Amino acid sequence: MKKSFLFLTLCFLVASASGCALTPGEQYLKATPDQSSDLQWQVNSLQDLNSFLIIEAAGSYRQIGQSLGNWYQSQGIEPQLLSPEEVQKARSLKEFYQEVDPEINRQIEGVYDSFGLDYTNLTHGIPVSRSEGMDVLLPGLISSHSCSVVFAGPTISAGQQPVFGRNYDFPGDLEGFTLMFTYPDGGYPTAVITTMTPGFAAADGINSEGLVLGFASVVDLGYGPARNETLVSGYFYRYILEHSASVDESIDLLNSFPLSFLPSNPPGVITHILIADKSGASAVIEFLPEGIVVSKPDTAYQILTNNLWVDPEIRSSCERYTRAEKILEESSAAFDPESMMDLLVKLRGSTQYSVVYDLDNLELLLSVKEDYFLSTHEFSLKAFMQKMENE
Repeated sequence: MKKSFLFLTLCFLVASASGCALTPGEQYLKATPDQSSDLQWQVNSLQDLNSFLIIEAAGSYRQIGQSLGNWYQSQGIEPQLLSPEEVQKARSLKEFYQEVDPEINRQIEGVYDSFGLDYTNLTHGIPVSRSEGMDVLLPGLISSHSCSVVFAGPTISAGQQPVFGRNYDFPGDLEGFTLMFTYPDGGYPTAVITTMTPGFAAADGINSEGLVLGFASVVDLGYGPARNETLVSGYFYRYILEHSASVDESIDLLNSFPLSFLPSNPPGVITHILIADKSGASAVIEFLPEGIVVSKPDTAYQILTNNLWVDPEIRSSCERYTRAEKILEESSAAFDPESMMDLLVKLRGSTQYSVVYDLDNLELLLSVKEDYFLSTHEFSLKAFMQKMENE
């Protein structure tokens, strides 16, 4: 049984011609219910490949937030005083989080605890990530993304093995990617990749039940509940993984509370998502003026790019979509994680990373731009769960 303390491990990927390798040095941050500020660091020399950080965490949401806050401080992050207008918006966001997902409040409260700040009055914000085109100020977020996502169901996969692949595309160079393994009290264990705010947002990921998802940006046709508050961008995708075991459960969850999007940079862009589970089920979820629209395929695969999926003519006008469709239709070999990675290679453009999820074995293959995609790094959610349960 998983113990109630939190253990957070941070390390950096290092290029290796023979596969996955980690730096000899690891940074350890421990937080227990009675000693949340206890920090123990061990840092050896780091090599050049540091665009991906690996984090492991287990414990209550507040404990996880406390440890993330300690780590933010170690990175030199300092709170900033909010204007009266920003204070009002922050308090409104907090009330919205409490309505749709109280756990995010507990986790943010843990972050504020670590900084010695009062999350009740919210006089300060925490700038946890800053990069070109993206700003993150807890408790709010502005972001912009684009990508390709592919799911191959068991009927066309090797050994009836469903696999899910994703290219994260973005022009220029980005830093701050994080692969975060989390074993929260009251939620499914997950492995998610986030482009910012570790512990709060998810660009793609998998949970212990073999449910996986990934998002891509798409034009906003006018979706939006009549309210200003919003979850931290990408957090409700993480929430799905922590609280759903299947595609149908995910859809029910998405329809059970109000969702909205923060203003994007550039404007007029939101996201849509591809969700799949180990049974072979999949669905694309899109946010349109008429509300949340679910599209399920009539094939053993499903592909998502940056064109609306609900309109066949629009989705097939994307060259990456038709290229992936042609490969899947014409392939005589069954798909496994390695062949899915090969497919992603053929779809790359301004790709920052490619990842393949094995839904049965709860494993993932990761290849990153920083080492020119020369190496494939292997990770296991199942192994992480076993380690946390034995700690």
